[in-house]
Amino acid sequence: MKYAYLENKSRNHFKFYEMIQKEPFGSFEARWGKIGKPSLSSKEYPGTEWFTKLGEKHAKGYETIIDETSGKFINNVLKFNKLIDAVRDKGTQSELEYVMSYKVSYVIKEQGIPYDAKVSLNEIWRKYKPKEE
Repeated sequence: MKYAYLENKSRNHFKFYEMIQKEPFGSFEARWGKIGKPSLSSKEYPGTEWFTKLGEKHAKGYETIIDETSGKFINNVLKFNKLIDAVRDKGTQSELEYVMSYKVSYVIKEQGIPYDAKVSLNEIWRKYKPKEE
């Protein structure tokens, strides 16, 4: 499992690029968009393209902010992404901004999530989770 988060703030771009590989040597999902906003786009790539994509992004001015291999960290990022997708599809803008603020705190600022926020995030998840969960 691998996770990388890159940002490009050059020339007022304010973009992010997130890469998540769930299984060793498996394919990875790339998500990108404006910093602080939910990802607008995503695409699946073969695992063999991991370093190629990193190189392409660095050449475009992106800087690696996080390069992580901890399974717990990656699983939490995946949970945040599922929640963001569910709220984006069915929730309100304020709920989406609330969830995004805690993802940014956890992923970028490396802060823990307070208990009351965890309770609120779980309530939002129960409200919007896909039927198959």
